[in-house]
Amino acid sequence: MSKLRIGILGAGHIAHRWMSDARTVNEAEITCVAARELPRAQAFAERWDIPNAVGGYQALVEHPEVDAIYVATPHPMHYEHTLLAINAGKHVLCEKPAALNAVELGRMQACAKERGVFLMEAMWTRLFPAVQRAKELLAEGEIGELRGLRAQFCYDSPFDPASRLFNKALGGGALLDVGCYPIAFALDMFGCAPDQITGAAHIGDTGVDERNTISLRFPGGGVAMLASAVRMAMPIEAVLYGETGTLHVPDFYHPDRLLLERDGQTAVVFEQPYVPQGFAFELRHVCQCVNAGLLESPRMSHGDSMAVMRVMDTLRAQWGIVYPGEEASCPS
Repeated sequence: MSKLRIGILGAGHIAHRWMSDARTVNEAEITCVAARELPRAQAFAERWDIPNAVGGYQALVEHPEVDAIYVATPHPMHYEHTLLAINAGKHVLCEKPAALNAVELGRMQACAKERGVFLMEAMWTRLFPAVQRAKELLAEGEIGELRGLRAQFCYDSPFDPASRLFNKALGGGALLDVGCYPIAFALDMFGCAPDQITGAAHIGDTGVDERNTISLRFPGGGVAMLASAVRMAMPIEAVLYGETGTLHVPDFYHPDRLLLERDGQTAVVFEQPYVPQGFAFELRHVCQCVNAGLLESPRMSHGDSMAVMRVMDTLRAQWGIVYPGEEASCPS
């Protein structure tokens, strides 16, 4: 397998976290980083020993030593930056959420297929061995029919109207920042999109959802009870309720173990620590897909990303949240 040469588009906090794992993936080689200002890219490159740094994103997507782009900019920029890379013939791993709405995402996916390049949303939870083992245990009937699921990703952040969490112009709010995780997890475990979507949210002073609850019903009668927040702390966990048992996924955002509760007994049924944060599973998967000639991932396909996005579009429509610049394209 040849090494996939990766360029990083954006040199912010998430790019630094991602890079701490990326350098451990033997199948990839990080060859270039770009920021709007060259000194910022140069500082990033020096920190992580990356051979090339460029100022501006056009220079990155045209770089001859780059095969694929990791898009690590804020939510509202994903659409523009992903299309920039795709139109340059580069494969793309785009941070979640891949777009602001289903219209943008559909255009990104159509463009990737037309250009014949790989595109995947960086929903890293799909690639953790613990999550994949949870799906296997469900398929093996370890808890019987899956009837209910509870998942929540809630934390309390100091209010700052200028930060990306609370600034509407930056795609702020709990739903897009962390709510996508429990939604994606629920759709993964049930194996399909919901047929009923309802939710309630507290809209803060800046016009974004600071905390929310979400209820999903799936074909066959399964239900999911989800929550996300940026101004309310709760344990980050997921629980799967079956007809004969319960499967606990502690810290489902990046889990390393599973607990099976059945007949009054609880046992650890999977445990696999990882180092350092878990992004390596995601990047290794992208490298394998590209080397196999795939245009989308079997674990986070275009359809999977679209299903999650449609749930979020539906919820935002219920809550009356429209981000600047998307008025003409956001589904009603």
